[in-house]
Amino acid sequence: MQIIILLFMLSFFASPHEASAAGFDCNKATTKIEKTICKDPYLSEADERLSVLYKLALNKTKDKESLVQSQKKWLKRRNAENFSEYLLKSYKDRILELDDPIIIPISSIQSSGEGFLKRNDIERVDISDCRVSESGIIGGIDNRTFHFALYCIIPDFASEEGNCNTTSRNAVHYGKRGLSVFVQDGTSKELKLILDRGSFDIGLYTYHKPEIVPNAFGKFLYIPIELDGTGHGNESDYYIWDNELRGWKPLNSTRWLEDLSKYLPPGTFVGSGVWPNILSMTAEIYLSRKNDPNCCPSGGIALVKLKVKDDRFQIDSVKINKN
Repeated sequence: MQIIILLFMLSFFASPHEASAAGFDCNKATTKIEKTICKDPYLSEADERLSVLYKLALNKTKDKESLVQSQKKWLKRRNAENFSEYLLKSYKDRILELDDPIIIPISSIQSSGEGFLKRNDIERVDISDCRVSESGIIGGIDNRTFHFALYCIIPDFASEEGNCNTTSRNAVHYGKRGLSVFVQDGTSKELKLILDRGSFDIGLYTYHKPEIVPNAFGKFLYIPIELDGTGHGNESDYYIWDNELRGWKPLNSTRWLEDLSKYLPPGTFVGSGVWPNILSMTAEIYLSRKNDPNCCPSGGIALVKLKVKDDRFQIDSVKINKN
């Protein structure tokens, strides 16, 4: 029986004990990552669910050593994350790996909206319309073809007018509020879900069609995700193809921005969303100074070359062009 991820909103009046249902004793939390998980009800619930699935998987598998090693690698990647949103994505990906696989016929991808809502803890009673707004093939590697579905989701709010019909004036605006990625093995008529991206904060994130991008470091699965706001925040996900695993391996795509601070001129900072060019592995970053308006950074431009090492983006070189 498919175990469904349940990440529910806890009351603002919940006690610290009620808000900490992690897969470990939060009263004994000592590390930064453990404390972060215990403070966040969504992460706490995800950690508890993953703990259950991991124990079930250990009992079922014939290759316990491989499973243990894969869990250790995942924990290492998890511990390198700094933000709750990225942590939650990492948990959702690992839960999909350990849970019973979600399989759908290719012919039913257009009707996969209801399943998406359930998997991402979006209450159906709060939704006035949900449909697949766009679907298709991302690309192929070896004998595997990767498909995607974008979802139009309209909450039952007075401010949200219209529906997901493609002729609706607001359909395009509403049509990028969720994303799933599936894999097709060979000529199979079925698709296996490998990635879900959705949020109960509907409209906070805009999801775009994924791309497979080859460059000097390998083949990348690029999941463009934009955070709503004037800064066009980049919440995208990046994966690199692992030939040994025959699958996608997640990359930490944010730590290099922390490292960038030591290259910047005094008094300047990165003031808006940074969107690296994955094909060229470069980033052009406009630098801000204190009191600069969002429209007009005055601190010059940082031209950054990136590389991939130790499962993350790293800085290869930085050139500063001053205004």
